[in-house]
Amino acid sequence: MIYSCYRQFTEFFPSFMELDFEVQFYPQFLNENLDKIKFTKPLGKTVTMHTSCMTRRTKETESALKLLKAIPGLKLVERENIDEETLCCGGLANMTYPPMGQKLGQILVEETIKTGSDYIANTCPFCALAFYPYLRQHSFKVKDIAAIINESMGGREYEDKLEKYWRCKSVDEIIEKSRENFEANGYKEEEMRQVLPLLFGFAGP
Repeated sequence: MIYSCYRQFTEFFPSFMELDFEVQFYPQFLNENLDKIKFTKPLGKTVTMHTSCMTRRTKETESALKLLKAIPGLKLVERENIDEETLCCGGLANMTYPPMGQKLGQILVEETIKTGSDYIANTCPFCALAFYPYLRQHSFKVKDIAAIINESMGGREYEDKLEKYWRCKSVDEIIEKSRENFEANGYKEEEMRQVLPLLFGFAGP
């Protein structure tokens, strides 16, 4: 499970219902089965682990870091001037008060660039939304840990469509590149033109 889902199943659901199954955050599961993972492709990448608010709340930071450290050819670096225990990425703020969200995201991105990282290792979807806008200007990639593990195993590489759309410069360009997908799911162009400006801040970074 990703962090937000993990928190729902470990904190919220047990408060009003009994779960008859074990819940694990996926780095926990992968760490327990590390001897079964076949790393076949040394990455040769410098990676910064982003400690999200959800990471801190679930107290599962160490399992994610341990997993990254096990990947051959991966250099794990820290952002020197960031207090990972307090600073938010601004992901949720971007949806309510963009100026604040963009300021927080900019601070994290500037410190990430100083590390020379190829990837920001991330596990929170809201954090990903905070970082994606900066891909228009910078060369780093936003990848969740599962995708980095898959890459190091020589697995099939899947297109990151959110990254693709965030690199677009207008709603028209996103619609052109995503038409086949949204029409296949029963959505009309008029509906997409209403929703897309809420998700993609073209006035932002």
